[in-house]
Amino acid sequence: MTTSPLPDEIVSDDDSAKFVVHRLLTERRLWYAPLLLVVVAIFTSLVLPPTFTATAAIAPQDPAAGAERFSGIAAQLGIGLGSVGASQSPDFYGDFFQSTSLLRDVATSTYRLPAAPGFFNRRPSSDPRKLTLIEYLEIEEATHAESREEAVRELHDFITVAVSRQTGVVSLGVKTSSPELSLALTERMLALLAEFNQSIRQSQAAAERAFIEDRLRESDLELRAAEDALQTFLEANRTFASSPVLSFEYERLQLAASLTRQVHLTLRQAYEQARMDEVRNTPLVTLVQRPILPVANPRSVGAATVLGLLLGLISMVALAAAPLALDTFRERKPVHREDVKRAGEMAVARIKRLVARTETTAGMPK
Repeated sequence: MTTSPLPDEIVSDDDSAKFVVHRLLTERRLWYAPLLLVVVAIFTSLVLPPTFTATAAIAPQDPAAGAERFSGIAAQLGIGLGSVGASQSPDFYGDFFQSTSLLRDVATSTYRLPAAPGFFNRRPSSDPRKLTLIEYLEIEEATHAESREEAVRELHDFITVAVSRQTGVVSLGVKTSSPELSLALTERMLALLAEFNQSIRQSQAAAERAFIEDRLRESDLELRAAEDALQTFLEANRTFASSPVLSFEYERLQLAASLTRQVHLTLRQAYEQARMDEVRNTPLVTLVQRPILPVANPRSVGAATVLGLLLGLISMVALAAAPLALDTFRERKPVHREDVKRAGEMAVARIKRLVARTETTAGMPK
């Protein structure tokens, strides 16, 4: 079986471009595509339910004071702690708000919310009910774990987090179709943050207290031994001032006792501070902006119009260039698979070049 060569009359890119431009100028039906897509985009933006964004902002407190206190004590005892307080950086809280463990807790928590509005009924039920996010979103998977993970995936889409490098303020936004839900989710995330910080602070303080308590017990023994050695020396050498050797020994014992007593007092102060930190419930972050019941976000009709127009222009050019691809595959005689593949590659390359030229002519970036 013989094959006929592909048509030569459409090989030229100039002829193809002229053909597309001619169709765009003469066939008015092609211009219906941008108009239709713009109308659809505007209608969709107006019909979709409104969204509500609850926002909050926090500023982590500087933990340097407490860190320097304990680091100084540890340095005197010959222990290096490295960098303290890095876990309380703004970036840490930005990642914390998007962590899976936090979102799982948020998804399974119970909220007092009105029933979700329907597509045609924009107003939610006035009778609030206690619902989890899984129940509110009506997620019904095979198992509870799968339903929870689906709710977590949707939560990721609801949440936006921004960290300011200049001020260290962490901004949290939760956008849903219900103002009560947006506010409840934001407040729950802030509450979980407070619980996490308090738990971490108290557990760290408990570990510090246990460490200092053990070291304080050793310091008691060291101080008692140093004072006993000094007392024994004074009892055995009542007139040591006339002897240079005994005077030097006295100064050495007195210095050792003084240094031991200083370490003991420092440990005692740190022990009392750690005991207070263990039961302290003051927040580690400052609430810069408290969340309130949000109002509806403005509808982005302009953005929808631009997007619809852009898609319409692309589809219009694609429809104008469609006969070129069809001519490539139009059969004069049966062709081999290699000819069909080559024709497809040529058509795809031409469409790309035509779209690129159209975008350049319209002033759009490639």
